[in-house]
Amino acid sequence: MLKIGQLVVAMVVKDLPDHPGYLTLVGDAGSQLAVLPKILAAKRYKIRDGLTAAVWNMGVHYPVVSQSSVHYYRRIGELVLAPVMEEHHVRIRAVGSSPDSSFVKIAVESSDDRDPISLCLPYVSEFARYTPKTICLIAYATNTEDFIAHALSPAPRRWIREIVVYGESKTAQVIVERGSIARFLGQHGTNVAMASKLTGYRIRVDEMP
Repeated sequence: MLKIGQLVVAMVVKDLPDHPGYLTLVGDAGSQLAVLPKILAAKRYKIRDGLTAAVWNMGVHYPVVSQSSVHYYRRIGELVLAPVMEEHHVRIRAVGSSPDSSFVKIAVESSDDRDPISLCLPYVSEFARYTPKTICLIAYATNTEDFIAHALSPAPRRWIREIVVYGESKTAQVIVERGSIARFLGQHGTNVAMASKLTGYRIRVDEMP
């Protein structure tokens, strides 16, 4: 029985002509059918192509799997980073993604004082086996202001002048140096949008007057 969020290996058996998706056989035994909508697929597939995906929902007739959901990126993160997670006790704390973005932000944390980013970097290239999107590793912090500052990377933290967090409304205002706001927002606002998804706070970036 498949569960939502479960990572599965599948093979494409049919390109559905009346449905914008692929019919796949899941598992080594190929006993379970599932649908991969093309809008949730990492690329175009042909019949008999193999793929990895995560169960998105249980669907009406068949389970629906995805290669662009938060579940998927978390699961491939756990797969790719398994050696460092086991050996150095690194764990994934949050994922920020959007179908329209070319990158995904994954927050990682170490159980000791070592830098989790440095520990994970040797494995980052392996993500290319599962997604064409760029994976951006972010250092998780228990302090909300620090986590928001990290999440806005690659914009330099030294350009941040103040972070005001409103806990009840789950919003935050980030005041940055004049002339630097574009770096924080990113192209079409994608950087601040991904930072908001990663932290769970709706982030507004303003320049100093």
